[in-house]
Amino acid sequence: MNHENETENLILKNELREVKNNFTQAVAQINVMQRKLEEQQHLLQQQQQQLQSQQQQLQSQQQQQQQQKQEQQQQPEQQEETTRNYRGKKMVAEVTLIKESAPTYAAVVSSPPLQPPSPQAATTTASFNDFAERVIAVIEAWWRGRRGRGGRGRGCGGRGRGGRDRGRGRSRTFNIFYFD
Repeated sequence: MNHENETENLILKNELREVKNNFTQAVAQINVMQRKLEEQQHLLQQQQQQLQSQQQQLQSQQQQQQQQKQEQQQQPEQQEETTRNYRGKKMVAEVTLIKESAPTYAAVVSSPPLQPPSPQAATTTASFNDFAERVIAVIEAWWRGRRGRGGRGRGCGGRGRGGRDRGRGRSRTFNIFYFD
């Protein structure tokens, strides 16, 4: 009877030891899986943060582009402005050529205060003719682009009444000042 009890106890101890071993192995496996899961969660968080930062950068770029577009739209139509001075014994004049966003041109010719011409600034008749031709060419180009559009035009520099463009067929006048 005692022998049977000892054998049974021995079997139970072995089973208990096996269960403990299995339990320990299971706990170890669970710990390993938990560590892997934590690592994956950490990687996922990093990826989410990177994605958020990329989205923020993209949004800021889009906002900058929209602001630039709005600024370009809000800016006056004058994109390019060049000023040339022509001074000589017979005349003192300044011409400003304004290139608008549309393929049209406007010539604004006005006079600075009369100054005694210096020898360095002496302008020959040939250069004055060149100046006049440039102004006429710009006015013609402007008129070709403007033609056919009705409505009020912009006044054209200087004193007195500016240029008029009140509808089809009306000519455009420009004021050109020069001094003897």
